[in-house]
Amino acid sequence: MSPLPIIGWIVFGFAGAYIFAKKGYRPLVGAMVGVFLGPCGLVVSLLIPRTTAAAQDAEESERLNQELIAARKQKQCPKCGCTHSAINAFCPSCMHQY
Repeated sequence: MSPLPIIGWIVFGFAGAYIFAKKGYRPLVGAMVGVFLGPCGLVVSLLIPRTTAAAQDAEESERLNQELIAARKQKQCPKCGCTHSAINAFCPSCMHQY
């Protein structure tokens, strides 16, 4: 007998655990669903809704990513020509206020 089917079911278990963890549930339950139900278990894992805590974490992560993108943008001071973060209200070199 080939070990390939056994490896496949183990992969389904890991995938189920990963999906359950991302949605805010216990990964062990996801692993059991993946191992025992196989491909159907992955469909079940994908269809369950996120917990409210996981949804809030995802929103917070998205907000932080947007802030990081804004902080990485650069602008040049019209007075001294210094380049700095676009979120600054004034130039750190010459204190020119925007």
